[in-house]
Amino acid sequence: MLAWTVVEAFTVWLFLGAEPRAACVSSAPSTRPGGYGFNHVVALDNHCEVAMRCVVTTDVSPQPVEVTIARGEKKDVTTFMASPSRTFLPSVDCKPAP
Repeated sequence: MLAWTVVEAFTVWLFLGAEPRAACVSSAPSTRPGGYGFNHVVALDNHCEVAMRCVVTTDVSPQPVEVTIARGEKKDVTTFMASPSRTFLPSVDCKPAP
């Protein structure tokens, strides 16, 4: 069974080339133990001068999750709950909020 750490998964994600996102929005994937598996969470941190609208998807959960992040705000986006897998590859695309 293949078990990756969050750092290894993130490194692979960077190497493979993630979807574009605004350079002023940082993101970091993590897994958190849940009742029957692992919750997949993408932490977003908006360093932009304006609010940003981000679309987050993963290889495990391709259903897009849209979130608006105010200037200077940090937000955790849960993309999948109770996954049997600890690893996932996120894709984050952010643009200025309308």
